Amino acid sequence: MVANQDLSNLGGLPIFSALFRAVPHPGTVFISNSKTANCTPFDVFKMPIAFARCGSAFHRVVARSAYSPCAVRPYSSHVFQENDIVLVQKKTDPSSKLILSKPLRPGKRVNTSTGHIDHESIIGISPRAVLSTASGKGEYRIFRPTLGEYTNLTARIVTPVYPADANLIVSLLDLNPTVPDGSSSSPSPPLEIFEAGTGHGALTLHLARAIHAANPAPPPFPSPPRRISAPDSEEATPDSVDAEHQAAVDRWEAYKPTRRAVINTLDVSARHSEHAQKVVAGWRQGMYAHSVDFHVGSIPEYISSRLAASPDPFLDHTILDLPDCHLYLETISQALKVDGTVLVFCPSITQVIACLQKVRKEGLPFSLETTLEIGQAAGVGGKVWDVRAVRARSFVRAEAVEAEKVEGGEEGVESVAEGSGEEAVAEAAVKEAEPPKPEGDGWNMVCRPKVGDRVVGGGFLGVFRRVDK
Repeated sequence: MVANQDLSNLGGLPIFSALFRAVPHPGTVFISNSKTANCTPFDVFKMPIAFARCGSAFHRVVARSAYSPCAVRPYSSHVFQENDIVLVQKKTDPSSKLILSKPLRPGKRVNTSTGHIDHESIIGISPRAVLSTASGKGEYRIFRPTLGEYTNLTARIVTPVYPADANLIVSLLDLNPTVPDGSSSSPSPPLEIFEAGTGHGALTLHLARAIHAANPAPPPFPSPPRRISAPDSEEATPDSVDAEHQAAVDRWEAYKPTRRAVINTLDVSARHSEHAQKVVAGWRQGMYAHSVDFHVGSIPEYISSRLAASPDPFLDHTILDLPDCHLYLETISQALKVDGTVLVFCPSITQVIACLQKVRKEGLPFSLETTLEIGQAAGVGGKVWDVRAVRARSFVRAEAVEAEKVEGGEEGVESVAEGSGEEAVAEAAVKEAEPPKPEGDGWNMVCRPKVGDRVVGGGFLGVFRRVDK
């Protein structure tokens, strides 16, 4: 309910007590400031003001110019609906534990330390409202979770990528997907992100949010099929499938090619992939689920199957969050577009080093742009590390000496054979004084923080860029 009122002739502020009793919860009071003779506290605004009733008080929710197309935006108009997920927290203790509910359904409840709250009591109220438990021993505030709170508090079978790290990864990819343009006669290929190591699905959700606006509105997601009984039998036959379900599947398959951005996320564990699908589908009733395709299997199997259908590179970005990332760089290089990004997310800096060594030894078309240590100890934005391959000057000099000896090797051998015994002994002494013959290729790894000392905890991000050979 919205109450529109000009306070210029109603005595100013005392009218709030009357409005509070008249406006139900949730509701909004819209104050017109065209004449504010008796409303001096609002004279400085000279614009409409909206107040929302929340519990036992009014809160100003908007103060914008009357000429703005969004002059009034009553946030309290949203109410919780069935299948929403909410957060519950003690009203008197903002630092208390957050409780994440299951999808709201009649007959279900949220259990707290002082009793339970029925889902029916939550359905229909606005965010930040306060409810008492059935026992009356505690009051709790109900609100919508953020994406970070949701991914942290959902049940897990693997450790999730935490919100600060996920947001940093998304920013490093610098995603700028274009909005759908139906008038274009030659649309550009869709933006494709490949995530190897789905895990909990937390990073998947953050990536899906970043590309969400690039895709047109999806059709309803197909629900599991229902078996239909044959006309002459009360039992369902294996081949009888709900026609409505099949129609929904057909609409969904027809929608997929219209997407302008998609995340292909892969995991070797079917259990992990199934869990991540539930996590993605549970966020705000699956608002980002249409941007994600889940796969189970290995990286070589997936990449080779895609390249068999079309040999052209199709990936814009790749994220490797799994052990032994360096083993898959060659396969990824075949499917990644030039200037595409490969981001390896590793718990140890030595794994980033292994990737760099793999690139150098096999001549893979990648360039390491930056290495970051992330986590709470590394601060906001991560700590930059200096990771590169170097050769010691002494090794280069020894290698040059060895090359000179090879050129005159035959002459040296003949002189030793024809000389006297004393000359041979002298020649041997000279050889002992020469630098030792170099072993290996002389490359060593520099591995140190750019600033300050090494710190404990967190992971490491190696950001590689696909380049032309």
